[in-house]
Amino acid sequence: MILPWWPVRITDIAGSVIILILSVLCFLIAMNWRKNNQENLFCQYVFMLTSFLVLFAVSRSIGHLVKQLLLAGGLHSTWLHIAPYTGAINTASFLIIFTLGIYFSRMQRVHEQVDQYRNNLESLVRKRTRELHEVNDSLTEEIRKRHAVERNLAGSLQFQQELTSTIPVPFYYKDCRGMIIGCNRSFEYFFGLRHEEIIGRSFEELVPADLAALERNRDRQLLAEPGLQIYEARISGTGPRSRQVVFHRAPFFDVDGRINGIIGVLLDITDVKEAEQARTTAERQLQKAKRMEAIGLMAGGVAHDLNNILSGIVSYPELLLMNLDADNELRGPLEEIRRSGQRAAAVVADLLTVARGVASTRKVHSLNSLVTEYLESPEFANLRRKYPEIRFDILLAPDSGNISCSAIHINKCLMNLVTNAVEAVGQRGRIVIATRRQDIDRETATELGIARDIYGVLEITDSGPGIAPNDREHIFEPFYSTKVMGKSGTGLGLTVVWNTVQDHDGAVRVASDSDGTSFALYFPLTRKEREGKGDRVELCDLKGRGELILVVDDDPLQRDIATQMLLLLGYRVEAVASGEEAVEYTEHRHADLVLLDMVMAPGMSGLEAFRKILQRHPGQKAVIASGYSQTEEIRKTMELGAGGFIKKPYTMEELAVAVGNELNKPSQFVPVQK
Repeated sequence: MILPWWPVRITDIAGSVIILILSVLCFLIAMNWRKNNQENLFCQYVFMLTSFLVLFAVSRSIGHLVKQLLLAGGLHSTWLHIAPYTGAINTASFLIIFTLGIYFSRMQRVHEQVDQYRNNLESLVRKRTRELHEVNDSLTEEIRKRHAVERNLAGSLQFQQELTSTIPVPFYYKDCRGMIIGCNRSFEYFFGLRHEEIIGRSFEELVPADLAALERNRDRQLLAEPGLQIYEARISGTGPRSRQVVFHRAPFFDVDGRINGIIGVLLDITDVKEAEQARTTAERQLQKAKRMEAIGLMAGGVAHDLNNILSGIVSYPELLLMNLDADNELRGPLEEIRRSGQRAAAVVADLLTVARGVASTRKVHSLNSLVTEYLESPEFANLRRKYPEIRFDILLAPDSGNISCSAIHINKCLMNLVTNAVEAVGQRGRIVIATRRQDIDRETATELGIARDIYGVLEITDSGPGIAPNDREHIFEPFYSTKVMGKSGTGLGLTVVWNTVQDHDGAVRVASDSDGTSFALYFPLTRKEREGKGDRVELCDLKGRGELILVVDDDPLQRDIATQMLLLLGYRVEAVASGEEAVEYTEHRHADLVLLDMVMAPGMSGLEAFRKILQRHPGQKAVIASGYSQTEEIRKTMELGAGGFIKKPYTMEELAVAVGNELNKPSQFVPVQK
């Protein structure tokens, strides 16, 4: 049975049209996919393969449509002529597509391998990137730590610089050539130079030549034998005075252990040395003071007893002479007895000065006037006559000032020093008596053991052979003398000088060499003005008018001498032997004046007795008569109202002046402290 062809034709035409439409759609889809994935090589390959497949499908569909159109138009012969070509085209297209498929398959494998390689490479890159990130993070952390270490190091260096700069001890460091490469501020202050003036210079340029030579030798020793080096030296020229310094030095090394230079520390021990010297001086002065005090206590006790004994030798001849005629043969011996007693009293006065318990009244005097008074004295005139070949140079500074002193004792010091200078010079030489004002600095005050102040200086200089070094430590000791005892003084001259100056809060400086000796006495100046000299009163003007005098003394000889002198002067006299008797006497009677001894052991002292008398008789007038007493007790007694003081043994004139002056004063009421 033969089937009809029209269904086949319709199916072929419909299928070709559908394939053609689907091919166009596939091509459009491939075009759009390619457009969206231009960078994807695989997509390009798929697009090319799809294009060839679409071309094959289109050619097949068009071939079938042409075939059916030709057959429908009765052009069967034409189709027969065309058919082989369409088959060849289809076969060629198939072969091309097949070849491209194989190629694209291989290309796909290559692409997959490339993708695999790329993925592996990307994985490796990511791994290496992570490693690089880790390394970078590690480096960043290391850099951060290094920066922190550098900051800490910089801070530590800054701290060390600040620390070393603020250390009060000078230090420096220098290289092996001796050039200073660093120092602190204390080192700059020590030498008085700026930092830039020190760096780059050698230490030898900063110090004197002798110390520079020592420094070079020490450098060579330290570089040859490294270790700690300590030595002491004095540096001058770094200020107003030289400094005593202890050097502590040591080498410093680099990381390889080689010596890079020397670091040195300077310990200024000037103040320590001065303190040690001051302590040594103070100890020596203390020992001397204790020795002098012990001798003084002994001398004071002896002097007190001698004064009582000498009172009879000095005073009784004076009483006897008043009753003798001018031509009496006994006047000569009595005058000699009195003069001998006065000379002995002068020695006792020196002993009392040594004892530093002599009672003396201080007044304001010009230092120059004290020297002038001595130059006008008979003692100095005798020296000039006895030693005419000695030249005396008097150099009195106009501004030497006023001092508060006991003029008698200063005159005694001057006389003793000039006498010693004359004996040291011999028959021919030069002696200088000079005064000046001096502002004492700290060093001098420490050396002399006195307070810093302005002092008046009395200096006696001679051109003699000087004092032997072995004798200088002992010249102020009592009875120490290189002279012949009994022919040239008593051995108390310089002791009197030393004690007198000490009592006046001053100091003595001695300088002596082969060209001569100089004694400089330092007295603190006072701002008070000099007191005017009173008119001299004649003895006849001081006769009493029957006033009652109460003599209080525990020594019978002293009571008898005072009684006889006062009676001759025209006074009425009552005498008692103790302070208790004086108080009892004044309980019921009143005396115009009390002549009061101060030391009346073992009973009531003069101060205690006078205080009790004032309670009964406020404003009681009194004169103190004592040869040795506590200066503080005399001061307190005079503060209570005692108006005068005379030293035993006293003359009738001294007694008359003291009693007369006190009686002529207006009465004053002084409150008594019970």
